[in-house]
Amino acid sequence: MRSVHRPNLFLHSPMDFGLKNRVALVTGASSGLGLAIASELSQEGASVVMVARRKDELERQAAAIGARTYGKILAISMDVGEAGAAVRLV
Repeated sequence: MRSVHRPNLFLHSPMDFGLKNRVALVTGASSGLGLAIASELSQEGASVVMVARRKDELERQAAAIGARTYGKILAISMDVGEAGAAVRLV
């Protein structure tokens, strides 16, 4: 069977998800999936509220994303698993 080369179109064509002037709230944003999501949302033009428990790491990652994307980033250190935390956050 002959393999056919298919270019990955997502790598070459920017997508506009209409996130400019929108605000995104991302929990678990100091590492892993939460960090990747916060970074991508900022690159798409959203203002991003990054929330995580580890304050030092959160602030470091927020500064890095802000410098790389020039997006508006707000870092909030809190444990959203605590009772009432989600209400206080929003």
